[in-house]
Amino acid sequence: MGIYDTYGLKDERKKFIDLILYAAKTKEILKMSKGDQEISYTYVDDVVSAVMQASKMFSKIKDFEKKYSVYNDKEIMSLAMLVRRVEEVLSIKIENDFGFYPYRENKIMKVLPSYSPLPNWQPKVFLKEGIQKKWNEINQK
Repeated sequence: MGIYDTYGLKDERKKFIDLILYAAKTKEILKMSKGDQEISYTYVDDVVSAVMQASKMFSKIKDFEKKYSVYNDKEIMSLAMLVRRVEEVLSIKIENDFGFYPYRENKIMKVLPSYSPLPNWQPKVFLKEGIQKKWNEINQK
């Protein structure tokens, strides 16, 4: 099973969404590339439900070699659009420096799943709710 970018509460990894939220909290300038790279975040609770769905599916079939992708196909967006989405959800302006960093050589720019989507699974936590949950967590620290 191919699982794309994930995020959620108590995730200590420094994901791009965390960098955006940190810049929003500290009022620091968000330094980034031009932001054309696509991303598709899936909230951790949805990842758990996808694993449970896959487990049910695979217990009923004999073909364990089949591979599926888990990603939020409804909210694929560029990194620049993600910054704007966070601003919209939090009703704030995030100072940014789009283009500060050059793109890395061979950078993947598009979300191109290798496998078909996991059948009978859809995310339930969309970015608006996930951003708000992460923001609340950050502000409790």
